[in-house]
Amino acid sequence: MTALSEAIEVGIVTHNIDTMCHFYGNTLGLAFEGKLDFPGGTMHRYRLGTAVIKLVNYGDETPEQCIPGGGHAACGYRYISFGVADLNSVIAQLKEANVGIAVDVTRFAENIGFAFVCDPDGNWIELFGGC
Repeated sequence: MTALSEAIEVGIVTHNIDTMCHFYGNTLGLAFEGKLDFPGGTMHRYRLGTAVIKLVNYGDETPEQCIPGGGHAACGYRYISFGVADLNSVIAQLKEANVGIAVDVTRFAENIGFAFVCDPDGNWIELFGGC
């Protein structure tokens, strides 16, 4: 296989497109790349470095069920991860914004840690970095 890009794109299907767009664009501060209408739905694209998070809604055909949670909730793709410069500060800001914290800052090496936060649909996002 010959890759067309150096980055991965992650698709998240949601009923709550407006709330999810606000979370990824405003709360997390990811750059809005654009909206793409396609037959049967829409996609809102948010850039994180070279990676893209695609929020997808299929209108009335969007499945009802979302299995929230991280790796212990179900098999399959369960969370996304990205590094941040000051983990403690980022988590404090997200707590101030009433974002759900699934796992608070946990150190796993000297001055390095991770935490898991929840998007509005209950999907987990791992943040890692200096703390």
